[in-house]
Amino acid sequence: MSSGVPTAATGTRTIMRRAKTGAYAIGLAGSLSVLLFLNIADLHAQWEAQRHISQMQDICREEGDEKRLASLGQAQRYNERLAGNDPSGEIAPYEKQLLYKKDPMISFIEIPKISVKLPIYHGVEENALMAGVGHWEGSSLPVGGDNTHCVLMGHSGMRNTRMFDDVGKLAFGDKLVIWTLNEPYCYEVTETETLLPEDAAKRFVIQPGQDLVTLVTCRPIGANTHRLLVHATRCAYHPEEAGEVGIDAYVNDRNAPLIIAMILLLFAVVATSMRKASRHGNSSLREKAQVERNGSPNQETTRATIRATHHLGSPHRLRSLGNRHAQRDGPPVAR
Repeated sequence: MSSGVPTAATGTRTIMRRAKTGAYAIGLAGSLSVLLFLNIADLHAQWEAQRHISQMQDICREEGDEKRLASLGQAQRYNERLAGNDPSGEIAPYEKQLLYKKDPMISFIEIPKISVKLPIYHGVEENALMAGVGHWEGSSLPVGGDNTHCVLMGHSGMRNTRMFDDVGKLAFGDKLVIWTLNEPYCYEVTETETLLPEDAAKRFVIQPGQDLVTLVTCRPIGANTHRLLVHATRCAYHPEEAGEVGIDAYVNDRNAPLIIAMILLLFAVVATSMRKASRHGNSSLREKAQVERNGSPNQETTRATIRATHHLGSPHRLRSLGNRHAQRDGPPVAR
């Protein structure tokens, strides 16, 4: 029969169990920290992008129709010359096209299917690609029209934001909208392909009578040896069909790992609490069973007293023993 006193083996098992639980907790906390950092970084990048887009939209509204139409005319003439035509009038150089109070952002792109809403900047230098999408200088400006081909480039595999990570999910018929001077230019995906860098540029040419957009990013993520191209052609803009990117720019399927991890953490906490409660209940049941077999501590004390009394004898015998001890030891000494 178990005495109920913990043994060395029991103590070792307890220590091992607690160490294992602690290791699981540390591992889970570490994983959650990484996921939380990545999600917070992505949310911050998205917030910055949306703030910049809102600022540009406000500036466009403040400029008024006259200035916006002048900027649009400049961009259209720039595209005509790029297509090989000779438009009349002065044409501003590339770096001065579609400027809003010297803001480097020229427009922004929405891709509802993959929850992307990013600003578009002049050029494809690193500072532009780190902040959003870069417009390739050798291509048409994003103002639509026949004989245009706008090429937009974005990073993939960035640690703190998704950029063009998910453009590979786009398929035939998916919509993307470019907003320039607060006007929408809607395009429908027609084709995707993966090419070597030296072959990709051959697909950026202007096609007569066409209004095209090509999205470009690196593949495979991390190796960057090839270029993924998503081709789209101009289509009518219907807001209900094209859709828009709202809260899903912040909360989308990329948050799924963190959400799953939080659910698992909650499950682990609940399971641990239930296991502790079960162990406590089993311990109480064992104590109750032991009391029922052996009696309560008060009953044990009473039984011990009775056994001692029977061993010593009756009260008369106890007084007799006391008298003999007193005679042997002599009278008490006064102090």
